Amino acid sequence: MDVKSALNDKINDWMSSDETRSFFQLARISGIAHPTLYRLVRSKNSPNLETAIKVVIAILPQNEAHKFINHWYPISKLLTK
Repeated sequence: MDVKSALNDKINDWMSSDETRSFFQLARISGIAHPTLYRLVRSKNSPNLETAIKVVIAILPQNEAHKFINHWYPISKLLTK
């Protein structure tokens, strides 16, 4: 699994846990433009660190968000020391 697949799984889990959730809602709470989220899910490109942080902070509990970022972007561990 790669970071794009892992992030897409998290997004899909978040959306499927409540039928009222949508890409528009995720865009609003994450601060990421709807077209950017759509491209993230539909394209083959991996998200950059900033985009991944915004998405996981919006949809995951804080400790899970930190684990996700540290796992997929190990260089980010240097930023917290």
